[in-house]
Amino acid sequence: MSERRYSPLATLFAATFLFRIGNAVAALALPWFVLSHTKSAAWAGATAASSVIATIIGAWVGGGLVD
Repeated sequence: MSERRYSPLATLFAATFLFRIGNAVAALALPWFVLSHTKSAAWAGATAASSVIATIIGAWVGGGLVD
C-alpha cells in the first residue's frame, strides 16, 4: 500500500476546520442538553452565556500572553 503524504499546511487547515466544526456543535449541543434535562430556558441561556464568557476571557488572557 502506498504511503500518503499531505502537506503540513493542508493538515493544519483540516485540523482547524474540524476544530471549528466541533466548537460550533458543542455551542449548540450543550445548551440544548441542559434545556432537555431541566426544561428551563433560563438555565440553557446561562449555559450558553457561560461558554461565551469563557471564550472571551480565554481570548483576552491568551491575547495578552501572546503579545
